[in-house]
Amino acid sequence: CLAELSKLHQIVPAFDNSTELQVFCRQGHDLTLKQQDNERKDREKAEATRFITQIVEDCRRQIKTSTPLDEVRICLAPAIERDPEHPLVLELQSQVQVQQAELDRQRQSAESVKQRRQAAVRLFERAKVHYKNGDFAKALSAYEQFLNGSFSDMETARSEAQRDVAQARKE
Repeated sequence: CLAELSKLHQIVPAFDNSTELQVFCRQGHDLTLKQQDNERKDREKAEATRFITQIVEDCRRQIKTSTPLDEVRICLAPAIERDPEHPLVLELQSQVQVQQAELDRQRQSAESVKQRRQAAVRLFERAKVHYKNGDFAKALSAYEQFLNGSFSDMETARSEAQRDVAQARKE
């Protein structure tokens, strides 16, 4: 537009409204540049989204329930580098954190059950020793503690404890 206006000035040097036309030409040029810049930004954003989506999906396929968050972050590193606050990146990290918290809770629960079971076995063994040694009062106390807190899958030990309790009460 400005080039055409310049040619027009060469032909007709005193063209009316030429300064006004120059302003319009500059505004049009500025708008064109702004539109091109917006289109470039949109293309870059779409490309970044495609890139991040691909990385996140690849990581989703690679990770397992027990994959540590640090390994997931290593897998996501290219996506995090591009946009650490991208919703897909944050969502996957959050899912892994929730899974890890659940696994930790399950491990703690299993460890607690294991410790209680070991304590019950020790109590049962101690009661048997007291019973064999003829210390029936201590045997009764230990057996009753065992029977009150034992596990349902320890039926053999429960049966033996009940039999020994009945026998100890007779003696």
